[in-house]
Amino acid sequence: MGCCLFECSQSGPKSGELRLFNVDDLISTGKNLNEVQMFRNSLKKRFKCSPGEELQWCLGMEVKQTGNGIFMSQTSYINQKLNEFSVHLEPHVQRKIPLVSNHQQLLIDADASEDYDHSFPYREIVGSLMYAATMTRPDISTAVGIVSRFLAKPKKLHCMMVKQILYYLRGSTDYGLLYGTDGKEQIHGYVDASRANNERLYFFVWFCFSVWKFSDILW
Repeated sequence: MGCCLFECSQSGPKSGELRLFNVDDLISTGKNLNEVQMFRNSLKKRFKCSPGEELQWCLGMEVKQTGNGIFMSQTSYINQKLNEFSVHLEPHVQRKIPLVSNHQQLLIDADASEDYDHSFPYREIVGSLMYAATMTRPDISTAVGIVSRFLAKPKKLHCMMVKQILYYLRGSTDYGLLYGTDGKEQIHGYVDASRANNERLYFFVWFCFSVWKFSDILW
């Protein structure tokens, strides 16, 4: 997306100020509020800027700052996409998981199938899911990574897997990431792999890294 992140500090690394630039948007924060305000004032002297306020929205993400930490979600974006593609979904259907347990067998069956659904906007939906998966929804990243392999010639079974993700999102639109303020700054990593456990040698790897009591930072 063309984002650039800078860390600046005048009083040591522990009080560093973070500045995130994305085209014509800027987010600035830091432990030393005086340094943050000095930067904002100097910026306004050179450029025409909005007054600036506590961050609430950024690139389709809703940001809520509470005493427990910073919560980021894409509820509005997901609802918008569910409404946009509703004609291709069964009404009121929801799912508990984004990826069915027999997904590897479905992929094998799809290889042998010649059944296509040319009316299904596969690329458009998967592209929309990718944005959610990479920003605030690591819970769908594995499922989205799998269906994104078949953008060229998706079969009906691949379309069913995409619908499964949408049905899951329908029942979890308010999920997001909470970056807490308590706990030690320790990094935790979780990795799993399928070890090519079927005859077609499909191989899947899952990983997630988090800090501060499971605040995900990489997946």
